[in-house]
Amino acid sequence: LRKPRGPFAMLVASLAGATIAAGALYLYTTRESSPAKIAESKRLFRKKAYEASLAAATEACQLAADGSQHRTALLHLAALHHAMNRFDDSLATLDKVEAVVTDDLDLVPLLHARAEVLEAADRPLELAAEQLARARDVRRRASGPESMEAAYAAFNLARVLTLQLQKAEDAAALLQQAESLVLEAHGIALAAGDATQAATFVDEILELLTADSAACATASQLRAAYLEASGEEWSPKPLDVLIVGAGASGVGMGILLTKVFRLRPQRVLLVERGGGVGESFLRWPREMRFISPSFNQQGWTKSFDLNSVVYGTSPAFTLHAEHPTGEQYARYLRALAERAKLAVRTGTEVEAVRRRPDGSFEVEVGPAGDDGGGERTVLRSRYVVWAAGEFQYPREGGDCVGGAELCLHNSRVSSWASLDGDERVVIGGGERGGGAGGHPPK
Repeated sequence: LRKPRGPFAMLVASLAGATIAAGALYLYTTRESSPAKIAESKRLFRKKAYEASLAAATEACQLAADGSQHRTALLHLAALHHAMNRFDDSLATLDKVEAVVTDDLDLVPLLHARAEVLEAADRPLELAAEQLARARDVRRRASGPESMEAAYAAFNLARVLTLQLQKAEDAAALLQQAESLVLEAHGIALAAGDATQAATFVDEILELLTADSAACATASQLRAAYLEASGEEWSPKPLDVLIVGAGASGVGMGILLTKVFRLRPQRVLLVERGGGVGESFLRWPREMRFISPSFNQQGWTKSFDLNSVVYGTSPAFTLHAEHPTGEQYARYLRALAERAKLAVRTGTEVEAVRRRPDGSFEVEVGPAGDDGGGERTVLRSRYVVWAAGEFQYPREGGDCVGGAELCLHNSRVSSWASLDGDERVVIGGGERGGGAGGHPPK
């Protein structure tokens, strides 16, 4: 059981709170009433008595005196399942809620809850977008297409569509749809006299786009809308963390920051000079393997797999290989990055890192392999993690050791079988040296 996360509090506030606001406020309850059991469930959850909290929530559903209480109890139960990462149970409970909803407006918190669970469960974002599109239709019908409720609904849908951009085949069409929705929300807020909220709508989407430099550069309409609402040119907020390198260390650190320490994924950016996650491993000689074995069992390290970079994952399980090749391990890292929805900017070379007076950093980046003629960008971040490794930065030549210029660095070899001659002298006995000497071509 992983530690429950923040969405529990968010769901209870947004879902159960919606019912309370509608009038289901109980000043006096008996110990065996549904509201009392919900309160007991919350107390138990705060004490980390999770199974007892679930039992109390289940009792609350059974004790519900009417449809409104039953709906509130089910929403609370769904929120508990969500907080405990039991996403299938949460979705099944939300289906029960929909079965008893008779008023369209009561669907809105349900649809938002379902979208949040689908997103947290790493289901296709298209499914979350479908729920938010339904919520938007309900809001427009109930409150009017020019209402602030409709504006928030348009923004919520635009946000999920923007999150889909990195993996979507029709990214251009998706970006156009997201832009149209957020500009709709911006226009409604301006007409209502709320310029601050209009600017906030646009700013949130532009911040999400910063991970995609091409999309952010083409979002001229959004920049103009921000200027109209705020009177200032838009500039990206400093990232929380910028990680240089999308290899084992970079991916592991990115997931640690976003999944364990709960930083927002769009506030953590990985920049990679290669064409994809795990580029250095793709450049390993074909015969090279990991020396340390991968095995999917809990051993003396208490980490399941010696070659794992994320707790609870195993290259042995994913790859069915005890000594993975570089290509196999890159596939493992790509799967982790995609599942965690890490923001990764590939083909990007870091050219300079400078500390600002306030202690944050400016990181100057440009296209990898560029001769200096490409466009340079300056990224700002509160922290910078250098996770570029050594494989792509070999020490070669006379400034390394005497005679190094007569040697061939391991990173320059695509396959040992392609080299002339039958004899090899390997200098170094680590992962690289052992890989070259322990797995020679036949």
